[in-house]
Amino acid sequence: MTQQLKLKDEQRAQVRTILYNHAKEMIRLQAEIATLRLDVTPLLEAEPVDLAKVKQQFLAIAAKDVDLHMAHVTAMQEIRKVLTPEQQQQFKTLQGRMMHEGRREHQGRREHHERD
Repeated sequence: MTQQLKLKDEQRAQVRTILYNHAKEMIRLQAEIATLRLDVTPLLEAEPVDLAKVKQQFLAIAAKDVDLHMAHVTAMQEIRKVLTPEQQQQFKTLQGRMMHEGRREHQGRREHHERD
């Protein structure tokens, strides 16, 4: 990406810092989500199942998932601020391609699982 956008050294350093901090945030949020998901099993194994607690746990997971997506959007917006208007347009095009490829890859995995 940095080569395609022809970033200057200062821009490259700023983008690298943004991506580093973003990666750390993603790891933290993914760990929190995994922990919250682990806590669902005991709730479902309880007799009787407290549906209010289960719902509350699912809502907590959903909220963290929103945080995860917002962290990504925020990082992308921070990167855009570092770019020139021309680079921003290229970045937008690259993001569109990456999203399209990601959807296609996700669709392929889903079709593979459906065949299993």
